[in-house]
Amino acid sequence: MTLPVKPPRVVADVHITSDAPLTDVAALVGKALWLTFVRELTGRYAELPAFVSQGIGLHFALVGPPSGSTREPGCALEVDPLSRRFSGPRIDISEFLAAVITERAGLLTSARRRAGRRR
Repeated sequence: MTLPVKPPRVVADVHITSDAPLTDVAALVGKALWLTFVRELTGRYAELPAFVSQGIGLHFALVGPPSGSTREPGCALEVDPLSRRFSGPRIDISEFLAAVITERAGLLTSARRRAGRRR
């Protein structure tokens, strides 16, 4: 008898350093990952500007700093499964996505390992 295998929970957190407007970064990252990002309007990210996309069973969110922020320029790409049924082993693809974005979009990136995460 074979036990059912739970699909893995694929996640990522990539910091992207850029002075460009978030709209431009979303276009570059989208082209690099073959995704189309659209402005997030539901308020899911509170008062942070964000662009979202979906592909291969994953939710991609490009989240910028609050307007008027004086912190380090840039934004974060957060990736989570679209479905909660992906509850198997956690696979962090941050380093892979950072390398792809740097190579294909020419943006400075750094992978950030995530601890257990909300969705």
